Amino acid sequence: MSGKERLLAVMRWRLAMIEPVIETWASAVAIQARPENVPATLRQRAMLADEMCNAAGPGRGVFENMHSTDVDSTNRVCSFV
Repeated sequence: MSGKERLLAVMRWRLAMIEPVIETWASAVAIQARPENVPATLRQRAMLADEMCNAAGPGRGVFENMHSTDVDSTNRVCSFV
């Protein structure tokens, strides 16, 4: 399976997970957009992007080459948003 095919499979899997709650999806996104929830929302989106990049193949992960101190700094910055 190529990287593109793996990425497509992961995207389909994620969409299938959303299907049962699609009717309440808009309100969930609105809750995530509230100022107090933005840091957690950004972390979740970064993890999702990382999962999809990793699915595309080795060495493509967003956080794969970052040091833990960089991730800690990002979390601290996000906590002040």
